[in-house]
Amino acid sequence: MEDTALVERINDHIKKVQTLSSDYLGRLNSAFVAAQHDFVKLHSSMMRLYNARDYANNMHVHLRDQIKKHFADVPEAYFDDKSNRSFKLLIDGNVKGVDVFLAFILKKQGRGYRTANIKTKTVKEYSQQIIDYLTFEPIFQNLLFDIKGSGKTSTVINVPNCANLVAGYQIDPTWASFNQLAVTMPFSFRKIILLHDFTNVPAETAADIVDMSQPEIQKPPRVTRRSVATPKRDNVRKFSELSTSDVAEDADIRKLNERNS
Repeated sequence: MEDTALVERINDHIKKVQTLSSDYLGRLNSAFVAAQHDFVKLHSSMMRLYNARDYANNMHVHLRDQIKKHFADVPEAYFDDKSNRSFKLLIDGNVKGVDVFLAFILKKQGRGYRTANIKTKTVKEYSQQIIDYLTFEPIFQNLLFDIKGSGKTSTVINVPNCANLVAGYQIDPTWASFNQLAVTMPFSFRKIILLHDFTNVPAETAADIVDMSQPEIQKPPRVTRRSVATPKRDNVRKFSELSTSDVAEDADIRKLNERNS
């Protein structure tokens, strides 16, 4: 009886996760397509220098950039972008009345939607839906637990109804296009549930894509020899003549003063 109740709870949780995550497929599609476009545009001439890991690392940089741009105006979306762990797109379903919290990582997928991760403790925990490694700053704690003003910054253990998901891609061997885009929910390294195939989902973009590029620094105008104002030759001559006459006049005044004394 208990086993049946547990299975029902798990299935209900997966259904909620699937329903909530479906609201973001259009933006995910648009972000992935834009990232792939940036990848080809900026790296096509250098591909001969890259190995397989370089391809994935460079693609991840563009995916991270485009996810930030496409989800910047989504009220329930946040980004975990700390340097000591994988980038995550975080979605708080409570904002939309769904008691589910989603965490997306961005990965290249292979056969069976598996990812080529080194099996570290963190990767193992994520793949097994263990979530006690997630550290939320007060903004997330306030959001989830209504503890405004507490100032807590400690690790939140077992975020209620959290789901670890993978927004992944399977790439053409030439890295010129995606073969498949999918949202999956892992329960182990080999047991992975396909929630959505968003390869052909109509793209959806933010109202105003946020430009994350650095502002251009205005350089001071370059000073050249020709741009410096210099007196003309005639003016120099006149100035010299004027200076000579002034000196002569001063000498005459001194002689007159000496004579009168």
